[in-house]
Amino acid sequence: MAYGAVILSFLGGVHWGRAIVPPEHGRLEDKTLWVPLAISVTPSLFGWGALLMPGFIALPILAASFAAMLLIDLFMVRIGSLPEWYGNLRVILSTVVVASLLFAWV
Repeated sequence: MAYGAVILSFLGGVHWGRAIVPPEHGRLEDKTLWVPLAISVTPSLFGWGALLMPGFIALPILAASFAAMLLIDLFMVRIGSLPEWYGNLRVILSTVVVASLLFAWV
């Protein structure tokens, strides 16, 4: 479970990095910058919050968090904010992670 929380934090870090790129590299306008910054910290909050709960609650929370981040990342790929290869990688890895977490839960 701790490893899942760490990896969720890393997935949020991708969005943090996207938000802080220099303006000449396609940074978002300041008025919409709060969206990727909020997305970047949410996975960490869910992941580390799950560690405070018993495993039978934490494992499905972690699985749902990974699934939600996959959907967000695929949306970001679709609108061109993240490269297409990243979306393909996330589908493969997230499928394995969600399946593993749900298997551990059962």
